[in-house]
Parts: sequence; C-alpha cells; structure tokens
Amino acid sequence: MKAIVAVSKNNVIGINGKLPWEYPDDLKFFREKTLDQHVVVGHKTFLNMPTLKRRHVNVLSRNYDVAFEKYLGNDISIRKKRLQHLIDNKTYFVKDSSFLYKTTWVIGGAQIYSLLSDQISDIYISRIPETISYKKTDDVAFFPDILNDFYHSNVIKRDGFHVDHYQCYKSR
Repeated sequence: MKAIVAVSKNNVIGINGKLPWEYPDDLKFFREKTLDQHVVVGHKTFLNMPTLKRRHVNVLSRNYDVAFEKYLGNDISIRKKRLQHLIDNKTYFVKDSSFLYKTTWVIGGAQIYSLLSDQISDIYISRIPETISYKKTDDVAFFPDILNDFYHSNVIKRDGFHVDHYQCYKSR
C-alpha cells in the first residue's frame, strides 16, 4: 500500500471535513497517482470529498450501515468494512484478492493513516507552504506521526509546493 496526503506547515490535513487550501496542481498530482487504482478512505473523509471517478473506493467505517447515497448510480464500486474487523484482520484486508492487481492508496483521514501505517510502503506528502489558522470549535485533522519507519527518498517539485516521497525501511 501507498499513502498520499497534503499537509500544511503546521501539520493540518483538513478542517471541518474540507481541505483548507486550494492548490490545483496538488489535486492534479493526487489524480495522477490514484487514477484507475484502489483507494482506502475513512467514512468521514469519504462523505466530505468529491466523487472519485475511475477509482475503486474502499470505505472504512465503525458503522457498517453508513449510507453512501452520493455514490448511488455512479460507476464506482464501494466496499464497506467494519473498522473493528479491519483492526482485527488487517492482514486479510491487505491481502484480499481484489487488491492484488492494482496499487492501493490510503487517502485519509488521520485515523486511517495511523491504522494502516504498518502496511504502507511509500508515502507521498504534498508540502503546502501555508500555516493554517483555525478556531477551537473547528474539527481539525492533523497528519499523524507515522514517519519513524520511513526514510526520505526524494523531492518532487510541483507548481507552488513540493512533494516529499518517503519509503519504508522494511519491505512491505
């Protein structure tokens, strides 16, 4: 599995379910990496993001009966996994046969990055050159501290920001 995320200078990845910045080239980079691939996303992030066409979307939720009405009628297949089942059976999730022929991308939110960090081989972090301000009442998501098992592999220059590519020390 690989992970992709955009992170501000103060480690923010989202506020109230939304990206707190607009960097079209970051969205382009995300699309380039994830198009025609599997993506794994938490249900809160899923409910607040635009439709991801040409991706196999795997939604993780503590509530198995979460309704995904916004995708009904689209050409996207959705798989709901109980989060507790995933925690108990992480190896099965990663080795599930439907994941074998494509790259699987972890796309958020913060809890999902933490949960699957020991299964991730590569992380692409778009470094957004802004410090994001927020209120105490905002629901702020921060990128978790999961880079201990990774080394900085290279930098990818983009329009207005750069992407740090990290690889795991161990083969995964």
